[in-house]
Amino acid sequence: MTALFFTGYANLFYAPALLCLVAGGIMGTISALRRPDTRIPTGMAVILLFVFWFYMTVSLTWTSIPFTSLVTWLVITSFPLTILVLLTGGEPERRIRLAGAGLLFFLAALGGWAVFDYLTTGARASGPLPNPNTLAGLINLGLIPALAVSMDKNSPKRDAFYTAFGAFLCFAGLLATESRGGLIAALIAVLVLLFVLRHALDRKRTAILLVCGIFLLTFFSWTAHRDESFADFFAPQTEANVAARLSLWHAAGEMIADHPLIGTGLGTFFRYYPAYRAPDRDNSAGYWVHNDPLQFAAEAGLAAPFLFYTFLVAVLWRTIRALRALPPDSPLRGEIIAPFCALLAIAIHTHATFHLYILSILIACAVWFAVWYRATARALPEGVSFKELPARRVTPILFAGFLCLFAVMTITSAAGTYFTLQAKQAIQSGRTADFLAALAHARRYGPATLPDPEVMEAGFYIDLLQNPDFFTSEERQAMTDRAGLLLADAETHNPAWAEIDHKQARLALILGRPDDALSAWETALGKDPLHAKSRLGLAALLMRQGAPAKAYDLLEQGLHYPRSQALDKEIRTLMTQIEPLARLQKIHQP
Repeated sequence: MTALFFTGYANLFYAPALLCLVAGGIMGTISALRRPDTRIPTGMAVILLFVFWFYMTVSLTWTSIPFTSLVTWLVITSFPLTILVLLTGGEPERRIRLAGAGLLFFLAALGGWAVFDYLTTGARASGPLPNPNTLAGLINLGLIPALAVSMDKNSPKRDAFYTAFGAFLCFAGLLATESRGGLIAALIAVLVLLFVLRHALDRKRTAILLVCGIFLLTFFSWTAHRDESFADFFAPQTEANVAARLSLWHAAGEMIADHPLIGTGLGTFFRYYPAYRAPDRDNSAGYWVHNDPLQFAAEAGLAAPFLFYTFLVAVLWRTIRALRALPPDSPLRGEIIAPFCALLAIAIHTHATFHLYILSILIACAVWFAVWYRATARALPEGVSFKELPARRVTPILFAGFLCLFAVMTITSAAGTYFTLQAKQAIQSGRTADFLAALAHARRYGPATLPDPEVMEAGFYIDLLQNPDFFTSEERQAMTDRAGLLLADAETHNPAWAEIDHKQARLALILGRPDDALSAWETALGKDPLHAKSRLGLAALLMRQGAPAKAYDLLEQGLHYPRSQALDKEIRTLMTQIEPLARLQKIHQP
């Protein structure tokens, strides 16, 4: 449940979800030690999945921002870990069936939440997820299987009724997100579903579902929050931000060209992207590429999307083989194609969003993957899907050791983030002692690669040094030395963070080195043109150095990037104040 609220590495909700997976894995390990017939999945799709995961694991050794990559790796690992927890251990059939039923119930409720959100807020529904498109992807994981069960004539009437109601809620929730990509992905997946189940469709149930779907489409077309009419919903060229999305992808391509083999590091796109951001065209937050295979390439090199697509092809091929082995009216066809089409919707939609970086979506996908894998195993020849557990005593113990290590990494990364957030709250409320204590706890209990405590403490000393008369020369020297060491250490763990250069510029000014400050601020803006404090600080320095024309041009450049209304007002006010001086300087010093 907590995975639903995960939105990024500074969010702690990943920790309880991952620790629950660890607990499930340990319980499965205990069961494997007790049972002589424990088997593990060995199909090609599973093998290629773990090859992809292993490559992502190895990429941690060359990342330039270790802490961010670690948290991203923990999130991505939830997918194969959930699959192992479900497919191994005692009574996997019962465990998988309960997981699938629980997931359907949960996603139907989420669809209802989305409708409530839509009707009460007067905006596109996003629920607890980062944006409406990610919510649409998660809801699709409930919509497609629910439709399959409700339309299949082999399904019991009671199951068909409940799943039809769930499909109604999910489809309403999907429309409440007003996600084009989500709706198109769902449409493609449903068409594949209908084609495969064409011999097993209950026409009466299908007709009722179709009428309900038309009703929902009509209702949401009247209440749509988009500017264009519902008829324009499928016309992406009318969307103003399509150019921004294309600009984002183009910038990601430039990143890949600069780092084709190993990328910038898993999860680090948001730190390196600002340097590639195109002015005027891109209005995105810049946290994700909105195309997961492209982001894999930017962060982990070209091998990452190759391995990802190889895995997808293996899943498709296994599905085709399993369906070919079954008669057209076999009930097992529905059990195979329903989870496959749910995963297909995600695979399609993830090329326009960032589903594979969202913890709740990864866990839900893993549940349907396990359902799909068990169903295909029943259709394929014996021995191609599972093998007896090798070294029955040793293998579970090794896996338990990995789970313990995984738990330690989860706890320490969450602890570092928790105490960092506590420090921010303390300094904002003026509790200096609590601030320093929280930073000390973050260093003690968090990973050594977490740069935030160093940057925050250095900033604290730099702020104190703005009032030098309150301190002795020895105290001032100690604080400047400490701040310099902290920033240098932080830079080794996050070289792309412009905030570090900004603080180095402020420290250089305190030390009476304006040229170093100028260089540091220019470096900061080279890394992130949106770093407002660096732009304003550099403009002020240029004014003091008698270069109002350069200061004016620098501020004007900032207007070509996304900014808040308050920042826009501040920049324009400063430009108005220095414009006469800038004009005079340009006239006399062309």
